[in-house]
Amino acid sequence: MDKTMGKEKYITYSKAIAAISVVLYHTWGSMSINPEVLGKILLFFYTTHVPTFMLISGYLYSKYTVRHELKYRIYKLLNLFLSFIAYIFILSLFRIVLYSIGDSGKSLKEIFVLTAHNMWYFPVLCISIVLLEIIRKLDKGRVVVFLSAILILSFTDIILLYKLPSVGKILVYIMIFLIGTLWSIDRNKAISCISINMVMWLFFVFFFNIVDISSEGSSGLELCFMMLMTVCGASLIPAIVFLVINSSKSKEANINALDRVLSVICKNTQLIYFFQFFIIIIVEFLRDKEIVECSVINCLLYSLLCFSFALIMSNNVSKKSWLSRIFLSPITYHY
Repeated sequence: MDKTMGKEKYITYSKAIAAISVVLYHTWGSMSINPEVLGKILLFFYTTHVPTFMLISGYLYSKYTVRHELKYRIYKLLNLFLSFIAYIFILSLFRIVLYSIGDSGKSLKEIFVLTAHNMWYFPVLCISIVLLEIIRKLDKGRVVVFLSAILILSFTDIILLYKLPSVGKILVYIMIFLIGTLWSIDRNKAISCISINMVMWLFFVFFFNIVDISSEGSSGLELCFMMLMTVCGASLIPAIVFLVINSSKSKEANINALDRVLSVICKNTQLIYFFQFFIIIIVEFLRDKEIVECSVINCLLYSLLCFSFALIMSNNVSKKSWLSRIFLSPITYHY
């Protein structure tokens, strides 16, 4: 691992674990196991995996990217946006080919809308970066007003969450990104993060059943609780990883055994994000044809294929190749 990442291994490991959680969330979602158990597993993934990415993205962008000139930051933003466009085009084309074989009856518009929905993370991240750049140009008083407005809009049960839950959820993820720009951790903060999450899970999920996985598509007060869990859940994986690493210094050999694996996964999270949907499209096609069923073994196989494809491409694609330009850095910038 390089020296920069070595200073904050918990960030590297948290990002890798979040990537694994994203893949498991999408591949295990249709498994035929106890619905109540599966629902709680998926709820945990939902409230931690992408929120963790958003928190870490805010942290890394604020700590490292903003040190560079504005032109560099604009190129970083354009890379994200163009990757988003490229991913939609490639995955939509792949869907069209398979759907033509399966005769699904979906229109081109429906295919592109479905694929764009799968790639929602990229435009939300782009919006978050633009808002951060605007905030950095404002004085402290305006920043407080600006963040307060986002908080109110994110959780109001009158304006957005009752009427437009998708908009409310987007604002929540933007808020998590902005929280990440102020992120710091120590032992006491890590314990507090874990404790708050445990209390919320006991109260909202286990004792009173206020929130379950169906809350993702709900609105109103139930969705407000879901979003509160999502905001707090963004810090859960980093907090746990931080405590594990710092309480296992005497077992450094055991940590080093995982270091290379987690570091490689962390380095290739963008490719993993793409290939999970590539695999999902194939699985959907095979299920529609009743060729495969969803079982624990099959879902593990789907997950393994996702990571394998991403790592194979990572090891065989030069940074200067056209494939790298499409998947990772459509625009190169030297500084």
